Amino acid sequence: MKGKEHGRKMAFRYDVPVVWSDLDAKGHVSNLMFPVYIESARAVYYLGLLGTNDPMRIDFILARLEMDFKSPAFYNDILQVWIRPGKVGNTSFEFEYMVTKKGDGELIASARSVQVCLDYRTRKKRPVPPKLARLLLNDALCPFPGPR
Repeated sequence: MKGKEHGRKMAFRYDVPVVWSDLDAKGHVSNLMFPVYIESARAVYYLGLLGTNDPMRIDFILARLEMDFKSPAFYNDILQVWIRPGKVGNTSFEFEYMVTKKGDGELIASARSVQVCLDYRTRKKRPVPPKLARLLLNDALCPFPGPR
């Protein structure tokens, strides 16, 4: 969902409830779950940007994902994955992420990913389509929510 804060368009937000199977032996969310949360947010955001819900329209591959973990999350927390586009290149584009805890806004993790546009038939990189580049650059200016 697109958010608004003080009348400004905000980065896209995707809410994730923490369930029992997300936990590790120490009782907090396993670090392995955060790429799954981010992937879900990325797919919903990207398909919304394209105006479809057909996952076969996802025409990129994930080339890089880097994450920084800041605070633990626990069972029954609702996490908010915020996503916005970053740099748009010739054949690739970036997304920036912030994972916060709903309610107090505590920063749980931050991340960055690089996607490469791909022609799945030839298995070769292809240019970022101009219309997609415009859509991404339009949302790149959307801020994340401020600290709480």
